[in-house]
Amino acid sequence: MDQLEKPEVLAVDIPVAGAMAGMNTARSYAAAREGFMPIIKVSKGRRKVPLAKWRAILNGETAA
Repeated sequence: MDQLEKPEVLAVDIPVAGAMAGMNTARSYAAAREGFMPIIKVSKGRRKVPLAKWRAILNGETAA
């Protein structure tokens, strides 16, 4: 039954990631454009923020 459990979320939409840092939607997209957020391209015109990298940035950890 463990395999039927809800899968772990690995990436979130840009506004969700921004909200984690106290940003509104517009500022979130601006931060993504400016390179402040790590972005992965999921499909044409669709971008996501990988949670592991984003949490590391928010916690002040440096990129490896």
